[in-house]
Amino acid sequence: MKAYIAKKHVQQALRDKRLIETDKYFTMKREEILTDSQVVISYHWRRYDKEKKMKIQKDEEQKQKSRLNSPTKKKTLARPVQYDKVGPSWGFSK
Repeated sequence: MKAYIAKKHVQQALRDKRLIETDKYFTMKREEILTDSQVVISYHWRRYDKEKKMKIQKDEEQKQKSRLNSPTKKKTLARPVQYDKVGPSWGFSK
């Protein structure tokens, strides 16, 4: 009977030790995964933010260019051009 009780105490101690070791291991892995994910997320966020700012800046530059290059007055014809002859010959004799 004493051997059974001793074995039970030893097994309980081994179970507790294994539980503590696995808890330490998984806590370490959890922190490692969190750290890695924070690095990846911050990288992609900075990249997204930079691209967004660059797009806004590019759009503003295009607006300024279009304002500078656009003519103030558009050339229009006063009246449409009219031809004397209508058809495939248009002034050419056969």
